[in-house]
Amino acid sequence: MTIEERKNSLVVARSRGKTLFSCIGAWVFVALGVSFIIILDHLDAAVPFLIVLCCLPILFFGMIAIYLTKNLIWPKPAVLVGPQGVTDNATMAGAGLVPWPQIQDLLVYEYMGQRYLGITLKDPDAFFATKNSLKRRLMRINSRMVQAPVN
Repeated sequence: MTIEERKNSLVVARSRGKTLFSCIGAWVFVALGVSFIIILDHLDAAVPFLIVLCCLPILFFGMIAIYLTKNLIWPKPAVLVGPQGVTDNATMAGAGLVPWPQIQDLLVYEYMGQRYLGITLKDPDAFFATKNSLKRRLMRINSRMVQAPVN
């Protein structure tokens, strides 16, 4: 994207404060999971099932913590509306660039008290097919929960 195109684009930045707060929270949950494993390992009656169970929050919150840490170190706009289309980098399931020819409609809706920009697509399945399997799954789950497949 050229500087001139960037000037003519609408940029929605992430809240660094919210990102930092969420990142710290995620790392705290990772630390709690690790400490529970250490405590269970020192008990004589440590149950392997409980140790495995403690690994789940470490994996889940660890993935979130890494994603948020990356966003703090190398920030990108959450949403960029420009001449090529709408670029969604707001979440891990962000769609990336959605070109204007693939967009059917833009709408603003509310979900759990939070306002979102929704993008309805002309052919959602064709768009999802261009994404990696994890992002594709996240986007399909998201599209069943809210009014638009991309938000």
